[in-house]
Amino acid sequence: MLRKVVIAFAAVLTAGAIFFGSANTASAGTTYKYHTVTHVKNVWVVHNVWRTRYVYHTHRVVHVTLIRPIIRVHVATRVHYRVVAVVRHVNVWVTRVLPARRVYVHH
Repeated sequence: MLRKVVIAFAAVLTAGAIFFGSANTASAGTTYKYHTVTHVKNVWVVHNVWRTRYVYHTHRVVHVTLIRPIIRVHVATRVHYRVVAVVRHVNVWVTRVLPARRVYVHH
């Protein structure tokens, strides 16, 4: 009787481990990748800057009759928006100084 209970309990534990997995297999968070660099790079960074200059033209409308001069000036303001998407990447570089490698030369 006790043997059947122990076998049933072991079967339940095995099935639970299969369906739910174990806590050791789950991982989340920051990933660290290590790479040792032994050379120097000279990097040139060039930023191209574009600026907009606006030129305004005035259009005047003047209506004149011989009886009485009439000046009708219609001022209309139109606002146009140009949507420009700005993508900003966040890159994080970490530099760690390794202990110096000792090279022994025997003559």
